[in-house]
Amino acid sequence: AFESALAEAYDRYAPNALAEHAYRLSQAFSRFYAACPILQADSVVRASRLALAAAALRQLELALDLLGIAVPERM
Repeated sequence: AFESALAEAYDRYAPNALAEHAYRLSQAFSRFYAACPILQADSVVRASRLALAAAALRQLELALDLLGIAVPERM
């Protein structure tokens, strides 16, 4: 969904498409985090969940950077 949001933002001069994607991603990750404990999981599952968290973080950081929004060190 990131690529399509980025393309829409670029093609339509509508940065809100990228902002909305970042917002939806953060909501989805929040639901995942609440439903699927990361640190309490066994090692294989924990590694997978940590990889997913890192991927979500990278995408959120990129979206915020493209929007000119400083990424907080901690949330």
